[in-house]
This record gives sequence, structure tokens and C-alpha cells, in this order.
Amino acid sequence: MLGPMRRAWWSVSMLLWSAAGPLAATAGAQEPPQTVTVSVVSAPRGASVEVLGRGEVGRTPIRRLELPVGEHDFVFTRRGYARQVVHATVTADGQTIGADLQRAGRVVVRADHLPARGASVRVDGMRAGRIPTTIQVAPGRRLIEVDAEGFLTFGRWVDVEESGTVTLHVRLEARPPDVGAVFVTSDVPEAQVEVDDEARGATPLLVEGLTVGEHRVVVQGPDDARHEATVTVRADAREAVHAALLPEPEPPGSVSVATQPEGAQVLMDGEPAGVTPLTLEGLTPGPHRVELSLDGYDAEERVVTVESGGRAEVAVTLSAGTPRPGRIVVTADREDAFVIVDGLSRGRAPLTLERVAPGAHTVRLQAQGAAPFETECVIRFGETCAVEAALRPPAVPLTVSARGGGRLVDATLSIDGGEPAPLPFEGALEVGEHALEVAAAGFETHRETLTVEAGAAPIELALTLASTDAEATDASAMEAAAMEAGATADAGAAAPREPPATYDGFVSESAAMPIPAGHAALHVGLGWPFLLGVGLDVGVIAPIDLGFAARTFGRLTEIEARGRLGTEIGDVVGLGLRLALIAGFGPDDVNAFTARLDGRFSLRPAEDVLATIWGGVDFSSDGYPFAENDSTARLPGGDRQDLIRARIGAAVGWRFAVGWSVDLRFEGALASTGGRRRLFGDVLGLGNDDTEVYGTLGVSHHW
Repeated sequence: MLGPMRRAWWSVSMLLWSAAGPLAATAGAQEPPQTVTVSVVSAPRGASVEVLGRGEVGRTPIRRLELPVGEHDFVFTRRGYARQVVHATVTADGQTIGADLQRAGRVVVRADHLPARGASVRVDGMRAGRIPTTIQVAPGRRLIEVDAEGFLTFGRWVDVEESGTVTLHVRLEARPPDVGAVFVTSDVPEAQVEVDDEARGATPLLVEGLTVGEHRVVVQGPDDARHEATVTVRADAREAVHAALLPEPEPPGSVSVATQPEGAQVLMDGEPAGVTPLTLEGLTPGPHRVELSLDGYDAEERVVTVESGGRAEVAVTLSAGTPRPGRIVVTADREDAFVIVDGLSRGRAPLTLERVAPGAHTVRLQAQGAAPFETECVIRFGETCAVEAALRPPAVPLTVSARGGGRLVDATLSIDGGEPAPLPFEGALEVGEHALEVAAAGFETHRETLTVEAGAAPIELALTLASTDAEATDASAMEAAAMEAGATADAGAAAPREPPATYDGFVSESAAMPIPAGHAALHVGLGWPFLLGVGLDVGVIAPIDLGFAARTFGRLTEIEARGRLGTEIGDVVGLGLRLALIAGFGPDDVNAFTARLDGRFSLRPAEDVLATIWGGVDFSSDGYPFAENDSTARLPGGDRQDLIRARIGAAVGWRFAVGWSVDLRFEGALASTGGRRRLFGDVLGLGNDDTEVYGTLGVSHHW
């Protein structure tokens, strides 16, 4: 046995020897040979050496052992020492492979009962014999495992000391059989289940504890219905068997229902199905009840038999019904509510009136401190008209107006988040709390909460909105101060109602945008060929205005009716369509008719500037029997000229005061189906042809 000093010296010498071999080989040759000679040593000496794959090669020390270059596993065994495997890469002549063997410990494995005898033993996963056995192992913690067919694996960790002995007594536990389960269902309840000819119960049923393998499952239903299946059961798994025991349903049929007149309500087997004409699909074969009803006609009922896959038909001519008295049932949320029917007091609610004559009846309920409730009941064919009245305190009148320094445009009022309504507003508020919101473009939104009490006096709100523009805000403040001063001078008098807000949008006769509802604009213009013209446009409903105009240059006077449809996008851009119908007359039987349609685009590059362009087409028919450039030269041929012309135009406007603007517009004919318009030649006797370019300088006032 080597002492500690000798063992340390031996380890160091083996390391130096192993390192010197490759260095010497590298210095002596450029390429390693295919076979090299190595030395194999151990401490202590005399260990048997096996090279895996080549067999036993001798006992240490081995001075010359020829091996191929590459990786090898060297197994060192010596009685009394632990088996040791050394993995080494052989590269050159003179290399030394060494092992420092440790004193072995012993593990003695014995059977504690008969089934364990002959069981296979493994140490750290490597086979080590059969029970009973004594195994030499390296000192340390080792896993001992014992296997036998039909038993669970026995496993135990043991701590083995150098030269020590550990004894294990092994008792194996029988392995339980692998089992699974089958879940059986059926389309009829409580069908009887047999598994391998053994009754197990009624569906739905879970059969557990079945051994792995095939099993025969039989499900017995009513009327000798039977389902058989072979199921392969897997370990720790659940298989499913569903038994279809009901007979296959017959294909459904359909019914086609028609009445004269149409529109009758249809009940199929008591369930609403629609109105005639009607086809009902997917009906089960057999009898079905069809009920038909239509106001003013007698109800009808039919029983129809539906065949599988077929279609039955029901055709009924309804008979006009005879009006019959009905009932009126009145309830109310107040016990002191009086019921008045057709102007006659009938008592207090709740109330039931029997045998009410057919026809329309006015039902009115009244109670002290509440607004009247009124509705109509119509009795035709013995119906019951139910009236449920909710009496509320009368609403309180509300008037709201707003101003904003003369610049207020399209101010609106929203009550309790409802749809905005234009100002000024006149309406009423129910008793309770209400949220009011007044908004207008360019102004701060005004919000407030009003609490309306029963019997309150009419509410009048005259608001002054603050502009988001500083200059406009100052103007609004001055206007508000003036109003307050006027109110002080008339102290003791009732506060005057706020006048309607003046529309301050940019209005031009040529603009794409229509005038807002409730506003109007007057236009006056001078130009060519019409020397003088006037017009009036009125906002009817958003986004439409209607208007008329008159213009003349002596020989021809025109009356125009026109309409405009358009919208404004972000207070900057406007888009619109304009349609005009024009009739003209003059001396010497001169007459004319024109229809015009154009599309318009407006742009507002600055607060007080509006530019517009348009393009369109017109049709004109002129009764003018004179030459184009000589209004005294009568033409020998026909006196009418019919033209279709394409036009373009442009205008620029400037607002020079609140409610006042001026604009300059030009228009020209691009193409014509019949040449120039003779009627527009020789204006003022100048002998000119139709210039086909026209202009107007106009002034507009809007309010």
C-alpha cells in the first residue's frame, strides 16, 4: 500500500511524463504516425488493463503498448481496489496513460424474500450482477437499483467508504396491472351497458379499472335497439363510446301559406312565424295547426299534414270581419287622476270600460299639479286597449338666446346630451335637473346645470359667449357692457328678450355654401351684358337655400328661380351644386328660356376673403329674329336659337363690414353647340358680337 507521500510523488511523475511525451513527439516529426507506442502505469502496480474494443492488454506497468492514434478508454482493475475507467487521447510515441486507484468499498446485496433472488442489480446505472452478489465500488455516494419482471424497481442511495462494506436487504413490491377506463353515452337515457358480458349499469356510465387491451361493450336500448363496439383500453387513459339507439329521423317537410289579401299574421303550432305569403321549412312530418289573423278580417285556422320531404300548401281567402265592441283599461301612477273618454268623465283610475263601441276614442287623464296625459284607443274587433298613464308636473317654458360680439355663427343648444337645436330656442323643460350646453364655432362652449321645480316661472337665458379670439372677446365684452347699461336704465322693467343672433358667415351670390336656415341675403350687381341685377336668397333647411333674381340690359329682362345645395368644411372650404331656371322677355317679341346647372368650390384663405370657382352647363332657347351684331336687321329664316354651352367662372369676394360684402365675378363660355348667343350681341347698339365673357361687380347684405 502506497503512503500519502509516495502517492503524491507518483501522481506528479505521471503528469510530467504525460506532458513530456507529446512535446518530444512534436519536436521529432511533422505528422503523427498511424500507430504509436505508449506506456500504461498505475498506483499501485499490478492492475489489469483493458482497452475497450481491443480486450485485455496486460498488467501495469506496461512499457510498450502499440495503439492507433485517437481516443481510447482504459479500464483498470485490481483486487481490493475500485474499478477505474480512464478516457485518453493517444497522439504520439512515448505518451503515458496512468491511473491512481482507490481502495474499493463493498456493497453486499441480498434478497429479503424469494421473488428478489436472481433480480438484476445496477450500480450508478451499470449492470453489476444478480442477487445475491457482492460488488466492489469506488468510495462515494452510489445508486443501487434492483429490477425483476412484474415488480417495481427497487432503488436506494448508499454512501460507500474506502475499504468499507454496505449491506442491502431487498424486498420487491409487485407491479400493479395497467388499467384504463371507458365512458359510455347514448342518445336515449338510462340505456343498459355490458362490458365483456358483465352488466355495469345505465348510461351515462364511466367504467373504470379495465385492464389494458380489447374489451367488448354492448349498449341495450328500448325496442330492442342495440349497439356493440370493441374498445382498445390504454393504460391511464379514458376511451369514449357513444351508442346511437334512436332511429334515423324522417326528412322534414315544408308548408307554403298564402292569403287573400296578403299580410296576415301566421302562427304555426301557436308560435309566431311571420306574415303571408310565407314558406316554412324544416317541419317535422305530421299534423300542424296554422292560425291566420289580419286587422279587419275574421281569424282563420287550418290543420295541415306535412309529409316527409314534401310541401303542403295552405291558401285562404279571408272574410271581412264585423266590428265588435271592446274594452278600455286605464291605470295611472296617481290615485287622484280623473279619466275622461271622448270628453266624458268616467271616474278615477284605475278604470275598466266594457263594451266600448268600435272606433277611435280619446282617453285623457287629469290630476292637480300635473300635465294632462292624452292618448288614443282604437277598437275594431273586440280588442282590449290598455292605457298606462304616467302623470308628470307640467313642463316649464324655456327660452335661450346667445350673442358673441356680432360674430356668432350657427350657435346650438344641447339639453341633457341630446341632439343640438339652433338658437334662439323656445321650448320647455320637465321638472328635474337638466344639463345645458351652448356651442358655436370660434367661441368657448357654455355649460350649466338647471334645476327645474314644479310650478316655476318661465326661464329665459340670454347668454354672451366668449370668443376664442382675443379681439373678438373684447368686442363681446363691450357689447355685454352696453346691454347691461341699457338694462340698468330700464330698471324695474322686465328684462328684454335677446334678439336672434346675426348670421356672420361669408355670404356671396356666387359662393358654394348655402345660406343657413332662418337667414337671408340681398344682392345688387352691375355688369356685362346685364347692366343691372338684384337677387334674394333664403336659407330653407340645412344645407339648402332657395332664391330668385331679376336682371336686365334693356332688350332682355330675365327672372330667375334658383336653389343651392352645399356644405362647408372646417370654415375654410365649401362645396356645392346650383340649379337655376330662367325666363326672359323683351320688346319685339323677344323671349328666352335657360336652364343652368353647375358645381362650385369655395376657399376662404383669410377671415374676410372668399374665392370661388365653378363649372357647369346650360341650355338656352332664344326667340330673337335679329342679327347678332345688328339688332335692327331682322333675319329672313326662323327666329329661335337653341344652344347648349359649357361654362367656367371665378369670383373673389371681400367682407368690408359685418353683414356686408362685395365680390367681382367673371364667367365665360368654353364650348357651344350652336355658336355664339345672338341675343347677347349688339348690346346698347354697339354693333358687337356676343363676347362670351361676362362680368359682374356685386354687393351683398345678409342678416
